[in-house]
Parts: sequence; C-alpha cells; structure tokens
Amino acid sequence: MIEEILKWIGHAGNIIGIIGAIFAFMAWLILHVQDKRLKEIVRQTPEMENFDDQVKYHSEIQTISPYAFCLSLLPDTRSVSIEKEVREFLKKKAAQTKNKKWNMPIEQLNFNGLGTHNIKEFIEELGKKRQWYVGKGATEIHLFVAGPVTAATLIGTVFDNWRPVKLYSQNINTREYEFWCHLAK
Repeated sequence: MIEEILKWIGHAGNIIGIIGAIFAFMAWLILHVQDKRLKEIVRQTPEMENFDDQVKYHSEIQTISPYAFCLSLLPDTRSVSIEKEVREFLKKKAAQTKNKKWNMPIEQLNFNGLGTHNIKEFIEELGKKRQWYVGKGATEIHLFVAGPVTAATLIGTVFDNWRPVKLYSQNINTREYEFWCHLAK
C-alpha cells in the first residue's frame, strides 16, 4: 500500500515538473520574442548624429503596444490631471494619421506639487509605474508632463534606456501638445 502511494506521489511530482517546465519555456519564449522586437527597434533607430531623422522616426508609433503616461506635478491651485487634454491630443492624432494605435491606453500619476519633501515618494511611484508598464507589456511610452523642469532629470533616471519613451510638451501659445523627442543617451 505504501509503495502504491509513493509511486503515485512520484508520478504526480513528474507531472508537476513537466507542467512547470512547459510554463517556464512559454515565459522564456514570450520574453525572447519581445526582446528581439525591442532589439530590432534599436537597430532601426537612426544614429543620433542626424537628430532630425531621429525626431521624425520617433514621432510615429513604432511598436505594437504603446501607452500614454500623463504625469502632473502641478500644485492643486491649477488643474491636477492632464488626462483630458492628452486624450483629446491622442484622438486628434489618430484622426490625422488614420492610425488606431494613437487610441492607446492612458495611465496617469498626479502629485500635488513636487518639492524636496516628496522627491523620494515621486521616484518610488515612477518605479512602480515602470513595473506596471512591464506587466502590461508596454513597448513604448508617450510621456506628457506638467510640472517643474527639474522633474525631467528624475524621470530620465528612472526610465533611462528602458523602452522607447517619447516626450511631449504643451506649447505655451497654442496650448496644444507637440512631440519634442525621445529619451536617448
């Protein structure tokens, strides 16, 4: 009787091991395919010497799973969320280019101002957002920031050389967003 139970446990262990190996192989395959895609994007990216070509290349959506990231660091005396403006910009861009990928999901992070008192919390939240994007399979990030220019340095350190991160700025005269460039070394 004990031998039968031990044989059954041995068979069950083998089956569990095989299932685990299958899942590990599938995860490796998915990551391998995604890694190849990202390497291909880097390979196709024009050299930094020709900045105009870089801007033109990155002004379009180049990957299969783009996300928009609205980051508002304005004090609450002004509009805290910029999501509505970004959504309108993306809708207009989709209509102009006839590319449905511009109707991308929007994620936001709103801070009631940014100062020395909450830099640590800000960097931690950026790290969480980066991990969230990894979990969602984001292949490029379209970054819209309202706040102090010094925050850009912190953003650059967290998102440094990770996925293509494309920067947009709101034109002070037209109040329309404009693509500026992408984060690059």
